[in-house]
Parts: sequence; C-alpha cells; structure tokens
Amino acid sequence: MTNGQRLWALIKQLRNLAPSDKIAVVKAEIGQHWLAASTSGEFEWYTFATDLIRWASDPYVRFYLPAYTGAPSVDGPADFDTFTTILHRLSTRDFSGHFDAAAALAMCFHTAHADEAALMNAVLAKHLDCGMAAKSWNKALGAGFIREYECMLAKPVSWPKVKWPSLVQVKYNGMRCQAHVNLADGTVELLSRQGHKIEGYNHLRPLCLDLAARIPNTGGIVLDGELMWARFGQGARAKEEANADFVVYDYVDAATWAQAYRANDARAVGLLHGKQPGPAQQARTAQLAAAIGALNAKFDTVDKWGPGILAADTRMCANRAEVDAFFSEVVALGGEGLMLKDPHSFYTFGRPWAWQKYKPITDLDLKIVRVFPGKGKYEGMAGGIEVAYKGRIVGIGTGFSDEQRADFWANRMKLVGKTAEIQYREITPDGSLLHTNFVRIREDK
Repeated sequence: MTNGQRLWALIKQLRNLAPSDKIAVVKAEIGQHWLAASTSGEFEWYTFATDLIRWASDPYVRFYLPAYTGAPSVDGPADFDTFTTILHRLSTRDFSGHFDAAAALAMCFHTAHADEAALMNAVLAKHLDCGMAAKSWNKALGAGFIREYECMLAKPVSWPKVKWPSLVQVKYNGMRCQAHVNLADGTVELLSRQGHKIEGYNHLRPLCLDLAARIPNTGGIVLDGELMWARFGQGARAKEEANADFVVYDYVDAATWAQAYRANDARAVGLLHGKQPGPAQQARTAQLAAAIGALNAKFDTVDKWGPGILAADTRMCANRAEVDAFFSEVVALGGEGLMLKDPHSFYTFGRPWAWQKYKPITDLDLKIVRVFPGKGKYEGMAGGIEVAYKGRIVGIGTGFSDEQRADFWANRMKLVGKTAEIQYREITPDGSLLHTNFVRIREDK
C-alpha cells in the first residue's frame, strides 16, 4: 500500500467515526510517528500525511485554478512530489515559464491508483470531507499545526457589558459568508465561517464587486454577512442558490485582513483587540447602508428583498427598554433575535464583547435518560444529563452547581426517568436543541 492509498483509507475511516474518536485515531495513525527516525518508513509516512492534510485543510491556502477533476489511469504509485510542487505554484500564483497547471496535473493523475487520484482530487477541492476542520486537526496533531480561519463572532448577551447607546441589528439565521473581493482582478471568493470555499451564487458576485467599489478600500475588501433565503419567514422562496440574498452587516479592508494570511497564527497579528486601522462599527455600518442603498437604486424592482445584496436592519438603542421593544417586534415576525454592537468598536477576530447576541429563551420539561460522568475538574461528579426530545437525545452540560453535580452523580440511577426543566435558545435543522441550560428537577412531574 502506498502512502497515498494509506492516507485515503484513513480519510474514509474518519468519515464513519464520532468526533472524539476521529481525533484519537489521527493521533494513533499519524501523530505518534513524528518522533520516528528519519530513516524509518513511518517518518516518511508522517511527513507525507501531514503535508497533504495541510494543503487540503489550511483555510489560508488557495489554489487559483478552475474546477478540476482528475481520473486515474494506472495502478500507481502516483508522483506526489510533483503534485505538491504543482500545489505550491498554484497557491503562489506562479504561472511563469508557460506553466500549464491542467497539463501538469494530468501527468500526475496518469500514474495514479484510484485511491491516490481520489486523495489528490480531495486536496485540490480543499475538502477531505471527513469531519475534521482545522481546530480538530490541531487537537490531534498539535496546536498550530494548521492555521485556523478567523472571523468576528458574538457572545451571548451580558447586559452589564453592553455599551450604551448600542447599535442593534436583526440577527440573521442563514449561512455565514465572507466575500473576499479583489477589485484589481475582478474576482470574488465566497468563504464560510470555517474558511471553506462556497461555490456558485454567481448572481451575487458582480454585486459584491459593485458594492466594494463604493466603499473606501485599498484595492480589495472583505464583506461579512449572511446568505439568506427569507426574511422573518415572510415571502419565503425555495432555498435554492439562485434565490439567495446576501445580507452584508460588516466589512474589513482586504489589506488588513490579509495580515492574517501571512501569519502562522491569525491571532498573532491584524484584527485583534480593536487595534486595526479603519472606521469604527457605527461608521462602517453607515458606509455600508449608504453603499448598498446606492447599489440597489440602480435596479428597478418591487422585490427589495432580493435576490441581491441588502443591509442589515439597524437601530440605535439608548437602553434595555428600547432593545426589548425591537426584540419583541423581530421575534413576533419570526426573527431569531438581535445583535448588540458597540458603536465604537473595531472588527476583531474571535468572540469579543463588542458583539453580543440576544435570542429568545424557551423552557421545556423533558425526561432524563442518563446522567453522564464529568471530566477534568468535574471528575467524580456529574458532567451533565441527557434528556429525550422528540426522538433525539440531547446533552445538557451547563446550569449545574458543584453541589448538584456531586449529588446527581451519587444518585444517578434515581434521576433516570425524572423530569428536568431545561432552557434552550435554538432548534437545529435536524431537530436537536442548541445553547441548552439546566434549570431544575421537576419534582411535581
């Protein structure tokens, strides 16, 4: 078995494992070999596997190549040295010397076994499809093994930390998307929150270029927002690519964002702690609203809710009462909630307090099916409970005091079958519960 076949077999194995088992298997199959002597075959396997995984999974590496799929023609072994050389040239846009990427790749595939060809195609597509994002690879193979894609995320609201007046926007629940717009070459790359490439949505790309040209920048811009298919549940269109709108609620100059691409650790430079240059949140929001308004004024359409580019519904709220009034309006119309933003903050990687999400909390009474053990500081106590919800098992790990954890573990068998009152903020597309919290045991039920 060649190293290419071996790595592809591992990828296929990972597809059928639970997340925690994936990490353990990668540690055993790859991670343990990094100390092997340079003369051993296992060291060769380690360097081969880690190189290919980095090429496939590093969100800051791009292959500037039209969609390409190679087919095997012999039983191998494939020339992976040449393949990785081609990847390097593609990622650095080194097309000197009349470099024909498609022809060079075809030669690699010409000597490839079917499994080796499948691996090369997965690397070129940057999609190993094994449930291992950069964070998981780093847990298995060491911190910093792969740079993790970063964007700005929100914390659950903590009212003492809200800055008043607050810039308040509707919280959209579509698909997070960053449009990396390069005005110099007229390209638009759409990336997910994890840094995965989003194909298609070609009706939105020229609009992104038009919008970027209306905002001051250094030749490129990153538009941050949400791909949406309906607004507040009204006038819902079929969830198809051609019907998607792009609600843009923030942006960053491309030169600033690019600092992260040049660092081994995106948190080491660039968009951190509000230190990057550029306008603050309130000014960015105003610039976006004006630019999107000018863009949409070009189109004579009654359907202002797309498909196209839209600004987030925004209000300045002076206090909690004004936020709650806005919140009630949005939730009554079927919205998910609100985002509270510090108007003087800058775009920052991670989860700063500058963005806080305010979502409805729903109470439920559900039967306990298991008490699971704690780990770390909760070892010897309950880690939480599992409850039954519409045919699914949902784990609840927060909301317990240390005393409750100790008591629940001591009496774990007695708790099975009892009713727990829990809270949740969201139902996932597959019908499970998100952001759950234990409230109490219902002794009356």
